[in-house]
Amino acid sequence: MARLGNPWELCRPETSYYVNFGGHTVQHRDDKGRFRIRWIPYRVVKGIAYDTPVPSYRDDMVDLLRLWKSEAIESFDFQAFNIGDYYKAVDEKVISETVSKVLYPNDEPEIGKAFGLRNSIFSSPARFRI
Repeated sequence: MARLGNPWELCRPETSYYVNFGGHTVQHRDDKGRFRIRWIPYRVVKGIAYDTPVPSYRDDMVDLLRLWKSEAIESFDFQAFNIGDYYKAVDEKVISETVSKVLYPNDEPEIGKAFGLRNSIFSSPARFRI
């Protein structure tokens, strides 16, 4: 079953968002000389919605379990590949997709807390009447 996927799960590629993680700010002045601050994210991940219908018991309601799959914006680094760093060539893809592959990590170490916070934003409930 897992090899063939979940037949009830519906991919919603039209519902996707870019999610920024970490980063820093840069101060600058705009065209009119006004002071501005711009956020430069450390990593950007694309979240794609997947819905699974969950029918209610003795009711005409269907809840949607919406989960998000994280994907890398750039899945392959040709520059790293060309200089022979084959692991770095796919590093961004692996790191980005891990956000939604591993749920509920051990939150004892600091990295587990940060990872849990990242993947917690990849779920939200939805509800509709049939």
